[in-house]
Amino acid sequence: MTLVFSLLLPSPNYKIYEKMTDFENLKDYLPMQIESVKILKKPEQSNLQKNQIITEENIVSNSILKASFIQQSLHTLKENELHTQIIEGPGKGTLIKILFENKEEQTLISIQIDLKLKLKYIFLSPIIKKEYKRMLTSILYRINTGVQSELE
Repeated sequence: MTLVFSLLLPSPNYKIYEKMTDFENLKDYLPMQIESVKILKKPEQSNLQKNQIITEENIVSNSILKASFIQQSLHTLKENELHTQIIEGPGKGTLIKILFENKEEQTLISIQIDLKLKLKYIFLSPIIKKEYKRMLTSILYRINTGVQSELE
């Protein structure tokens, strides 16, 4: 099950990418949904590639789907790209690919999510897709607002 969408934000792509990959501070952009993000492993602490990080996120959903869960994610950082694979939690196996493309002093952000859910969560997939889109869109808009404030 794939979800694809994009946003055009009036901030430089390198600034949005920088904030989006500052994993421990993502909770600042969505404090009601992201309780915490901890970095579990960095490349120098394990056998990860030099551009990979493993995080643990404590996520709360207060919408239609009222739930709290902990997941672990493997993030691969590339130039203007962030690839995330959920390695533990209800969405284990989900792949998220975010591209940050420079478009005349703006950033086109393209997001593709290949959603994988455990069998007991399959019937919730339409709600979970909406939650992913809402959460990522909210984070990116709030990051953009912060970047715009810094640039002024």
